[in-house]
Amino acid sequence: MRIGVDGRELFGQPTGTGRYLGNLCREWTLLSTAKECEIVVYTPTPLNPESLRDNVGARVTHRVVPGTGSVWWEQTA
Repeated sequence: MRIGVDGRELFGQPTGTGRYLGNLCREWTLLSTAKECEIVVYTPTPLNPESLRDNVGARVTHRVVPGTGSVWWEQTA
């Protein structure tokens, strides 16, 4: 299974949403079923590779999708 994540909240100073998203992805990768899955993090600019380092169960990949973020960006990324 491939799971796409809108990673815009992972940038800058963490907010409640950003912390929740980061923790959700991190905890999800620890599940025994995570090895069969891939998490794709979509962001408008490159993401710090350190933020993806702790994911041990699932394959985590990052894709840059240009744009400022909008409903169009969310539907086509």
